[in-house]
Amino acid sequence: ERDLGNKAGLASCIGNQALILVAWDRLDEAMTLHLEAEKLYRELGNKSDLARSLANQAAIIKNWALRDPTIGGFPKASVDEAIALVKEAMLLAKGIDASLEDFLNHLYQDLIAKQNEANLRQTPADKP
Repeated sequence: ERDLGNKAGLASCIGNQALILVAWDRLDEAMTLHLEAEKLYRELGNKSDLARSLANQAAIIKNWALRDPTIGGFPKASVDEAIALVKEAMLLAKGIDASLEDFLNHLYQDLIAKQNEANLRQTPADKP
């Protein structure tokens, strides 16, 4: 696909490879591929697939967050980043894909809950 200049096909293949890597629990590699697919979808102006790519990135960050109970998940800045990704994806998907909108709403709620847990776990000395 790279040699043929088919950006849409390439982005789709890269996104699918990333999903396989997630299934194999190779999240760092999956994130790298999702970022590459995101760039291509932005160049193409493909809102629906860009929203999916952003959602998949946020889901990976959520997965990382679930693995580290010491801070209520992944560092707060990363949870904030995931929330920002989901908000952008929600704007892109609005009116285009109802099932994606539902997924994004659930993911958003999960991330907000994770962020609230992290805030509750902070000691008074940790809070600004």
